[in-house]
Amino acid sequence: MKGLGMDEDSLIEIIFSRTNSELNAVNKVYKEMYKTDLEKDISDTPGDFRKLMVALAKGKRNEDCSVVDYELIDQDARVDLYDTGVKRKGTDVAKCINIMCERSHPHLQKVFERYKSHSPYDMQESIKKEVKGDLECALCNLGK
Repeated sequence: MKGLGMDEDSLIEIIFSRTNSELNAVNKVYKEMYKTDLEKDISDTPGDFRKLMVALAKGKRNEDCSVVDYELIDQDARVDLYDTGVKRKGTDVAKCINIMCERSHPHLQKVFERYKSHSPYDMQESIKKEVKGDLECALCNLGK
């Protein structure tokens, strides 16, 4: 985790593939083993990638898949991702991170499908046009 030896791909895989309760358990065990918070060590990663990973590691994603809010899906796809992303110069990365970290996986899948009706690009293409590096890799993994 520390410094130049950090394996961002493994960090992405571990954090993205866990439920909230699993992330809470990881955080607890990490603190017991290393006498520090996982969030603190993730803070060694750069910029917006750090913000994404810290937000995901907190384990606060909505996991209730029983309610489909089509208005929120459209809001996320059109207003919060397309209008503040490829439609204008400069991406509102904080808004994108918020959506990616708080919405359920089924909700995100519907957002990405809906996004295609507003944008000339699919979500993966848009991410690649707007961000680079570890943040691009992480957001593309969330967009799968």
